[in-house]
Amino acid sequence: MVKSNLVNSNSSSFVGGTQTNTFSFYPNPTSETLNIISEENINEIIIYSITGQELIKTNNVNVVDVSSLAAGTYTITVKADNRVERQTIIVY
Repeated sequence: MVKSNLVNSNSSSFVGGTQTNTFSFYPNPTSETLNIISEENINEIIIYSITGQELIKTNNVNVVDVSSLAAGTYTITVKADNRVERQTIIVY
């Protein structure tokens, strides 16, 4: 049995009345880097602690280095073109 670490965001967005694809994050859980797949240009990525503290903020990238984060659960916010999505990630 092969287990995939590709996680699709649970939310979907509507732009101009058409449903768009969601972001995909992998690997999740991770310990070093988190890759984000999107058909749209990613403008900003922010990772927050569970208390809401902004820990990492980066622009115009599809890979985020999370190796500086302690093991735990975090919220990632991805802004691309006309939409914003949030997802939970786990760092070990």
